[in-house]
Amino acid sequence: ITKLQNKIVKLEKENQTLREQIKKLERQRNILLRGMEIALQIRDHDKRELHLRKIIEKLKEETVEFTR
Repeated sequence: ITKLQNKIVKLEKENQTLREQIKKLERQRNILLRGMEIALQIRDHDKRELHLRKIIEKLKEETVEFTR
């Protein structure tokens, strides 16, 4: 019974970690989608490219924790 309880605790912790990661991924997805919507409205090619590069940089900063 103790082994099962320990396994349940471990799975609950893992589940919580996965939920937190899902929230972070949803946030990143929202940043990307909104940034793409804005980029589509920018007529100037250079400004659009700069905007997209900034979005990519922001996403890279936020994904550092997933690559550790």
